[in-house]
Amino acid sequence: MPATAALVQPSNHPDISVRAAQDTNNIETALNEAAAAGPGAVVELAEGTFYVSRPIAVRDFDGSFKGQGAGVTTVRTVGDEPFALQSP
Repeated sequence: MPATAALVQPSNHPDISVRAAQDTNNIETALNEAAAAGPGAVVELAEGTFYVSRPIAVRDFDGSFKGQGAGVTTVRTVGDEPFALQSP
């Protein structure tokens, strides 16, 4: 059975820039924890809308990144940066 990172919940902060920073950091942290857990780890986004303010960088992630389904989990960008998962 693969290791599973904690289910990531969307921020509910009323300020969109703060919310985007929190969501971005929470997703990146979960991906890094999953990478540390080893191959097959799963990072799952909960139902809701996540706002991302910058590309997310993670090393050695060899697992799954998923939401709850189309129209149920949404990732939106804030600012000019596209949503991107990068492996530095």
